[in-house]
Amino acid sequence: MTPRKTPIQNIAFMSMMAALNIIFSLLASFFPLAGLFIMIFLPLASALTAYYCQARYYPVYVVASLGLSIAVTAWDFSNTLFYLLPSLISGVAYGFFKKCGLPTSLTLFFVSLLNTGLTYLSLSLIELIYEIDMIGFLLGLLGLSENEYILYGVPAFIYAYSLSQSSLSNLFIEITPLHLDNEKPLPLWLSSFAYPLYALFCFALVLLFSFFDQCLFLANLFALFGIYWTVFAIAGAIPMRKASHYWALGASFFVGLCITLPLLNIVPENRLYLLGIIALSGAMVGLFALNLLLLRKRDEPTINDTE
Repeated sequence: MTPRKTPIQNIAFMSMMAALNIIFSLLASFFPLAGLFIMIFLPLASALTAYYCQARYYPVYVVASLGLSIAVTAWDFSNTLFYLLPSLISGVAYGFFKKCGLPTSLTLFFVSLLNTGLTYLSLSLIELIYEIDMIGFLLGLLGLSENEYILYGVPAFIYAYSLSQSSLSNLFIEITPLHLDNEKPLPLWLSSFAYPLYALFCFALVLLFSFFDQCLFLANLFALFGIYWTVFAIAGAIPMRKASHYWALGASFFVGLCITLPLLNIVPENRLYLLGIIALSGAMVGLFALNLLLLRKRDEPTINDTE
């Protein structure tokens, strides 16, 4: 894998990736349910194209891949639109952001969010053109259509699915021998505070939306966002500089957990995730406070500085 420089190199590489898109689209057309698993790999072709090819060729690749896939699977255009359109554009966006050096945490978050929005756009187009409810169709295939709460979790599931696609592309590109090491990470002081704050902001919205039944889908979605930023906040803090920092973080989580215990018999069944959210919020408050304390002592407010 090397960056493509000449027009011939760019066109040849894009042609191979477009052929992969056509193969994936065909498989998804013949096996709709299996397509959910097959399409996890689809953004990878577009990500590699955007990562190794020049930006001026992106529109040619997108139009060619989409046009050829639609032509080959013309009898099942709705499935192609549902599977291909979001994955194609989000894959290109991932490769472009990665090549520009955007930090991995922001790249995965925004690309997955873009993929989620494009998925809903394709669902709307399918329903407008064919009057087919793709979500209802897939839930029926999975035997979940009778679950009264399942629809509240659909946006979170689509985002998690999009995140798995982006993560797979990221993993593959990171392990390629000729990975372009041009990522510009967030400043250490910013990442020490930004990630916990992002998580706390999302958890606050979860608690707000959980009071309204019609907003439960947003509560589930922002719960997933908060967990995402919690993972990056904790991963950025490990290994910690002192054992006492682990104890402080664990104690913060324990305090949050204790707050949730009296609520076990009060919180409705479809809102039980709130108990975990409160516990994680305690950990994020503790992490933020610990970084703030260290900021007053040293120039770099991070808990994983080396001696």
